[in-house]
Amino acid sequence: SNGCPLGYYSDQLTLKCTNKCSPGTFLNGNHCNFCHANCNTCINGGPTNCLICTDHFHFWPVMLALCGFGKTSCLMCLACQYDCKSCDGVTNKDCTSCSYPRFLFNKQCYFECPTHFFGTNGQCIACDANCNTCTETSATCTSCSGASYLAGSYCYTTCPIPSYAVPATNTCD
Repeated sequence: SNGCPLGYYSDQLTLKCTNKCSPGTFLNGNHCNFCHANCNTCINGGPTNCLICTDHFHFWPVMLALCGFGKTSCLMCLACQYDCKSCDGVTNKDCTSCSYPRFLFNKQCYFECPTHFFGTNGQCIACDANCNTCTETSATCTSCSGASYLAGSYCYTTCPIPSYAVPATNTCD
């Protein structure tokens, strides 16, 4: 007996009687027990029974010998590289999102985005074609590329009147 009314389970996480197990727990008889530490959702407490991995872990196919007798396949949650928040593989080139304050670019995490990109919401976003660097939005230029000139936060091929182009700095003066 779990001390709960009929149809309710003793939840190890909340320490209360519930009719549905909390995330991170699974139903085991009339108790909600903890999933394996790498699992956010599971079908039982073993490491090969995860349904959803916690942050910084990803599903990985496990060799049949590790799954247990009678199972034909199983998945485990294995650690992502330290800078990945989520990933689809075990290398640092398999990130699908990054831990703050890093930004995702080509499935890798960086503290700064490369030239022609700016960082927002954990992603590197391309600047407009005529911006060499930008900030806040793809059209808010901080420097210009090629034969364009910065005036305010925009790049122009011809500086607005009455300003003139300063080719050495790619700015309008």
